[in-house]
Amino acid sequence: MRGREREWRAVLGLLRGARRGKSGVLLLDGEPGMGRSRFLAEAADAATSRRFSLAVGQSEEFGQLVPMAPLLAAFNQSPITPADETLAIDTPLALVERLRIRAEALASANPVAVILDDLQWADPTTLKALRTLQSRLTSQPLVWLLARNTLDHGTEAERLFSLLESEGGIRLELGPLPPDAVAEVAADFLAATPGREVLELAAGAGGNPHLLVELLTGLQEEQAIHVSGGLTHLVSGRLPRRLQRLVARRLERLSGQARQLVETAAVLGRPFSPEDMAKVLGRTPAALLPALEEAMDADLLTVGPDSLHFRHALIRQAIAEGLPTPLRQALHHQIGGLLADTPASAARTTEPTSPRRLTHSLKTAQAMIEAGRLGEATELVTATLAQPLPPQVAAQLHGELSAVLVLSGQAAGAVTEAETALAEPELPDAVRDRAHVSLLQALAGQQDSESAVRRAASILEEADRHGDAVVVTALTILAADRWDRGRLSDGLNLAREAVQRADEGSGAARRTHPHLAMASMLLDVGRLDEAETLLRTAREEVETLGHIAWAAGPAVLHARFELAGHRVVDAVAGAEAGLATADSLGTHLFTSLGMAVLGAAALRRGDLQEAAGHVEGDRAQVSHYGPTQGRLRCLMLSAQVMEARGQPRKAMALLSGLYPMLDRHRGLLIVEPTAAAWLVRLALSVGDRPRAESVVAAARSLADDNPAFSAVLAAAAHARGLLDKDVSAFTVAVAAARDDYARASAREDLGAALASTGERDAAIRVLDDALAGFEATGAVRDSARVRRRLRLLGVRHRHWSREQGAALGWGSLTATQRAVARLVARGLTNRQAADQMFISVHTVAFHLRQIFRKLDIDSRVDLTRFIVEEDHLHDRPTI
Repeated sequence: MRGREREWRAVLGLLRGARRGKSGVLLLDGEPGMGRSRFLAEAADAATSRRFSLAVGQSEEFGQLVPMAPLLAAFNQSPITPADETLAIDTPLALVERLRIRAEALASANPVAVILDDLQWADPTTLKALRTLQSRLTSQPLVWLLARNTLDHGTEAERLFSLLESEGGIRLELGPLPPDAVAEVAADFLAATPGREVLELAAGAGGNPHLLVELLTGLQEEQAIHVSGGLTHLVSGRLPRRLQRLVARRLERLSGQARQLVETAAVLGRPFSPEDMAKVLGRTPAALLPALEEAMDADLLTVGPDSLHFRHALIRQAIAEGLPTPLRQALHHQIGGLLADTPASAARTTEPTSPRRLTHSLKTAQAMIEAGRLGEATELVTATLAQPLPPQVAAQLHGELSAVLVLSGQAAGAVTEAETALAEPELPDAVRDRAHVSLLQALAGQQDSESAVRRAASILEEADRHGDAVVVTALTILAADRWDRGRLSDGLNLAREAVQRADEGSGAARRTHPHLAMASMLLDVGRLDEAETLLRTAREEVETLGHIAWAAGPAVLHARFELAGHRVVDAVAGAEAGLATADSLGTHLFTSLGMAVLGAAALRRGDLQEAAGHVEGDRAQVSHYGPTQGRLRCLMLSAQVMEARGQPRKAMALLSGLYPMLDRHRGLLIVEPTAAAWLVRLALSVGDRPRAESVVAAARSLADDNPAFSAVLAAAAHARGLLDKDVSAFTVAVAAARDDYARASAREDLGAALASTGERDAAIRVLDDALAGFEATGAVRDSARVRRRLRLLGVRHRHWSREQGAALGWGSLTATQRAVARLVARGLTNRQAADQMFISVHTVAFHLRQIFRKLDIDSRVDLTRFIVEEDHLHDRPTI
């Protein structure tokens, strides 16, 4: 009986007393799921093993027509007089007398244990008969084990229990299991020691044995746990379907209004006041009372000192996960905005610096931050900080403001606010951890991240003094530093450790999202499958945790994944969607990386003006995740645009500070697959061989230190081939390249080298392969350049199709764009057009924007008119 040792000792004591001829009463209270039935079953087994006679009965929720049915069933008695079963049912007094005689007969042979459950549903006659029998049988060796559900508010059972307690009955309540008992139950059930993340999830049962067993059973059924290092770990943070179904059945019993309230509270995710909920639902607090009472009667919500909250965190999580993701995200966003004015309304009824008001302000600010309502959160925190505050409260608010500034891309301000928070010596551990995380992220977002690395290293030296979230953030920063230095295996190992610790750690640890950092590293070296898995997990985490402020991260990095897979249209659509999310939330951790994706896609299509617009503006220069990711990519792309426009010296001047950094920051050479080769080519084009040599040396060092990464080996060989005009180096680069674009680029340079040595036929074969590679990756400019090389060798490939010949007008549209235009002009929605063409909605939207630009129109109506006129001009059947 894990966690029930005291109650079990009381049972054994009564059984021992009955063996000595004494009677006794045990009154057992407990909420649903606390294990009353299991406890009584164990008591029955214990009594049987001690040669007790049993009388076991149970009341039913809707009662019975026969008086005293639970007692009669327990003693195997009929309500009808045996002598004449045609007679009417006996009177209550007659039945009580028969039951007394039956009990005394049993007790004359052996002690008797009378076990009656669910007495909250017993009818008054049963309760009165029970009282009468107990008082008349005190001289018999008889134990009464009586149990009821305390959530039922029936007064008759409570009156009986109070009376029996006053007369010497032992009254106990089966409360929640303590944490050590929960751990023991989990260990028993899983046949292994539970790890931290399993214990954290189990703690969400609130010590409720029924919920705990359902959770553990579901985890086993879905093979959602694995054993590593002698500990059980979660495979996924999502709750098992078994538990989801259990909670869904409970929701089905609620009225529509109560269910709406409970689902909204689940998304809110923290204690709330009736005023908060009324504001979110657009009702008055009085109008919510019936729904609140129904939710509390259903054992879903309970009342705290000054707020309401879920009785069990697991149920809250199950309800939130059961909502469709778009609805859950919309609710998060709505709640953060609607609660923005709540402190102001609270000020009308409480003093500005009252503990209740300050606590409310902190909770509201945290809700806004998670929902991505950064502007409102900043206003709330700033306004509260303007008042005289206790030092601890002020420090907590500075910590929250630091988190806002990190997400907004204001690293310097975030550092100041976090350091102010951490200067307070009496901060609660959870608050101190949040401030540490913000400080580390802010330091890493600055141009010089050395201070972040030093602080991260010092944290790991004393990891046991910090929470999981701080340690995960420190590991992520050190992983990025090792990656930047070109120690790729070390970087990936640290990133994996961060991911594993987050997966096994607290919700706060998962909110640092180390999966995104590791996915970015894997994309650098072309390990796309593993990166995609991590991105999927990161997206699920953001959705499950309701951490909407980070929603742009998975979207932007997935756009980069699409670009790495050379699905240019999907990459553009994904980046635009991610940037739109970032703009709506005011979060800028990933903005420059999203702009870099758009710039790279435009450069591949040959649209230099669009590429420059994406990567050269102020928007591309805002903060990013990690020390080099976004800004460096935008810088490189800006230089590539200048070089493509015939301005190599301007490009070199733009990168003048980058070349000297390569010896220390070798990771700069893998921000894109052909970075090293392009930097060598640029330096040679302006006659700066020393800088070209510095790139080759850094690339060779990077490859020597990382032989397991073929993409790095290919990049180093390609760079060396350009410097030395070495055909064998180009051949190595082609063979080692993992990326199709990088392979095509190496083939182009190999073909040019072969042509320069007079090996025309071999050069043509290689350049043909390069052309096919560039065309497959959507690289329009590069394809045109290779065609020019082939023409110089006497080989002509058609460069532009007829549709591509014009810059504007119907003739400028591709075949796909024309198909989209006709479907849309016929009145189809983007979704309908996508379904008909077997492409994504994002792709249709992208083509439609290009169509509008090329035709110089602004609407679908204009498009329809244009196509009608075009068809009439060429005497074609109209749309």
